[in-house]
Amino acid sequence: MKKYGVTIKHVVAFLLVLIAMLTWTWQYNRINLFYDSHTLAETKYCEMGEDIEYKGWKGDIDGYSCTVTGFEIIDADQFYKQYDLAKESVQLESDNKLILVHITLFNRYSKTQSPALSDLSLYGANYNQLMDFELLMQLNPNVDTNMQIMIPEGEKCELVIPFILFENDYKDRTWKNINNYTFFISIPASPLCQYVPLEGKGEK
Repeated sequence: MKKYGVTIKHVVAFLLVLIAMLTWTWQYNRINLFYDSHTLAETKYCEMGEDIEYKGWKGDIDGYSCTVTGFEIIDADQFYKQYDLAKESVQLESDNKLILVHITLFNRYSKTQSPALSDLSLYGANYNQLMDFELLMQLNPNVDTNMQIMIPEGEKCELVIPFILFENDYKDRTWKNINNYTFFISIPASPLCQYVPLEGKGEK
């Protein structure tokens, strides 16, 4: 008869399976906790002209606040004329439109540079649009390559945040009425999701 017994190999195999199961369970719970914290975060809608505080997960962007003071939706030709930029320095297609969001950053008490402006995102018309970083630096020469700016404590700085809209990203009907859609700009405030609707006639 063949004898069956518990050997060291059996014990090792069992422990390896147990460790794998525990690791998988830990990873599963960690990922779901992260997912829930982001997707189930409270949404807060603010208003243009409202002073909105930045809040970071680690407090790294605390001390700053942002006010959306206005916006404008213009086409490429209007943009070149209004901002007196050479076409060679900013490459735009004739059918491009731009949403230029005017903000004021206020350094309440921080000793560090401003939050990265790249964290500001535009939402609306069934599309999420990131800003154009090259154009951001053209319009705001005091912004560094990290998309940040040094503002002395207690002082403010006015900035223009550019978002380029491409016609082929939208349906024809949406594009023809793009000026009538309400867009939202997001401002980081973990764990909140803060949005400011850009409402009005699209003018600063």
